[in-house]
Amino acid sequence: MPTVEFSIASIDPALPRRLLGVEPRPEMAREIHHAGVVQYHGSQQTTPSDPRRHAFSVEFGTENAAGILANWMWTVLRGHVSTLEIGGDAVPVHNAEIKRALLNHATTP
Repeated sequence: MPTVEFSIASIDPALPRRLLGVEPRPEMAREIHHAGVVQYHGSQQTTPSDPRRHAFSVEFGTENAAGILANWMWTVLRGHVSTLEIGGDAVPVHNAEIKRALLNHATTP
């Protein structure tokens, strides 16, 4: 199944919990119904005044599943994230842009 790395940066400490639905722990995975699996890899903060950066990967099977994931990400992240990077590229928090980036950066192990 295609896999994509993505990261979010935010000063909101609850954002990873909202994304995963539970208190996040490194390497924790969550199934997104009819779409795929998201895995949390942990967070880092370079300085106390910087937003915390959270790393994830997502696995999905089809273009439609990428659309469901894009909608799920947009719903949780809109208005709460300072940056979203998918496959290392900055992506606006817009449903169509997220889906496009997921499909463009998908790699098959």
